[in-house]
Amino acid sequence: MIFAYLNMIIKLTPIGVLFLIADSFGKFGFSIFTSMAGLIGTYWLSILLMTLLVYCTILWIVAKINPIKFIKDTSEVWMFTIATCSGSASIPVALKNVREKFGVPNRIADFCISIGGQLNSHGSALMYGCVLIFISQMYGVPLDLGTMIRIVFVGALISASGGGIPGSGIVKLSIVISTFGLPVEVVGIIAGFYRFFDMGTTTGNVLGDIAGTVTIAKMEENRAKKLGIPFGDDNELAN
Repeated sequence: MIFAYLNMIIKLTPIGVLFLIADSFGKFGFSIFTSMAGLIGTYWLSILLMTLLVYCTILWIVAKINPIKFIKDTSEVWMFTIATCSGSASIPVALKNVREKFGVPNRIADFCISIGGQLNSHGSALMYGCVLIFISQMYGVPLDLGTMIRIVFVGALISASGGGIPGSGIVKLSIVISTFGLPVEVVGIIAGFYRFFDMGTTTGNVLGDIAGTVTIAKMEENRAKKLGIPFGDDNELAN
């Protein structure tokens, strides 16, 4: 019964999105599409800044990895995430990447990449913030500092659920928008362009998983050197 119900929703979703887009288009005209292009550009810029200024900076300080080298060495991963928009499908590619390109032991890679694929969703959290600000400006709804802080916490909590499922972000986005009492009909417009958001969301999430895994591996390696104990997988140490 559950599968039958979900299939009905999936089949009816395009019709619902069509009516939501028609309603928003009737209210705002062609300007909504211009604004949407600006929103997508702003979101991708936030993903780029998050990757370069936060993750690459941590990698540079802790693991002594040049940001340009990191982007180059992870090219196979972010090209895959842009194409698939699935964090779960990207896990094997990310595991292979951290092992071969960054020398991360299997025991660290298996744990960090797997748990990161479910809990680390900074790409989704950034999207919620961008969309909420976009909607508030569109409808002239002021957001005070307290509301913005709540947006950060709610976005972080909601983004950690449903990880790895392509398109799940649009459902979580509706929940976040409803939580703050903003008009939900704009989600229909965003749903029509969601592929562009989902590519950035998945790419940012997976690159964050890799950066965190490499950082932890380097910290563990430094710890092993201080304690004078071997560093590596059990089978490698046995050999």
